[in-house]
Amino acid sequence: MATTAFDFSTHGPARQAAQEAPVIAEGRKRHKKRKNGNVQKQILARCAGQTPACEAFVQTLCSGDAPCVAAVTPCCEPLQTCDFASFVTCFRAATL
Repeated sequence: MATTAFDFSTHGPARQAAQEAPVIAEGRKRHKKRKNGNVQKQILARCAGQTPACEAFVQTLCSGDAPCVAAVTPCCEPLQTCDFASFVTCFRAATL
């Protein structure tokens, strides 16, 4: 035995109510708790860890030449705060 759904929108008072009712579609809201504070701390810690590697790179790049090391080493400081644009700008200016 087949059953069919009754369509209220085509019969009597239900039809009138269906036509007058505002149509509102709302999506399901999902609120996920994100731990951005921990992620930011991890990122900054990783960036701060780049400074010693940068200073070692400068020593290798300059082959121990004191004026070269003095000119390029300050460029490693922006890496502590993940400011890579300032690092690149400083590095390019110091090595040209």
